[in-house]
Formats: sequence, C-alpha cells, structure tokens
Amino acid sequence: MFRYLSMLIILTAGCSSGYLTQPVKVPTKTRPFSTLIGSQSARSGRVTPYVRSELESMLLGKTEIEVVGKLGNPNRKTEKTWVYSDPSKDLKSGKVTYSFSLHWNSGKVEKITYE
Repeated sequence: MFRYLSMLIILTAGCSSGYLTQPVKVPTKTRPFSTLIGSQSARSGRVTPYVRSELESMLLGKTEIEVVGKLGNPNRKTEKTWVYSDPSKDLKSGKVTYSFSLHWNSGKVEKITYE
C-alpha cells in the first residue's frame, strides 16, 4: 500500500492544484492483420475492404486469441458470434459488404458470414 501511496504523492506533487491538467492519452491497439491486406479498420475509417478469401484462410479454425491478435476486438459479441463492422470484398463477384460475422464452435471459428 505504501508503494501506491508514494506513487500518488509523486504524481500530484508536480501539479499545483493536485490534479492532472492534461488528459492522459492511451495508445490504441494496432491491427497487424490489416497491414497484410489493407489499411486501417472501418472503426478508424477503413476504406480498403478485406479480401474474403484471405479472411477465410486466415480465420477459419482459429481460436479467440488468434482472431483478436489479427483483427482486434469485435464491434458486437455474443457467446457464439462476433460481428466486425469492416468492409469485405468478394473478388469473384466484386460485391462489397460492410460487416461480417464470425461463428464459433468448440472455441474455434467455424464459419464466416457477410452482411
């Protein structure tokens, strides 16, 4: 407890009012998967869609930890479905959708649907 109290004293000693005057900037998580096939995500203004065939080869059969490492956290999450609000494109048809869902079975991605 003394360790935390001394840290609080050190932090507030430099401020005349005892409070931080500038907001603390928290770094955001980078998305290493997006460096492989495009620019940043739709949540941060992604313009380049993910290629569906690459998404499927990278994600099918992967665990939750592996998926979060590649895509980051989903926009919506239920027990068996994760929804990402990122564009994806089917190269054969040229169709672009603006969200996709990962469906889980036994802790691994079983299926990807595009909305």
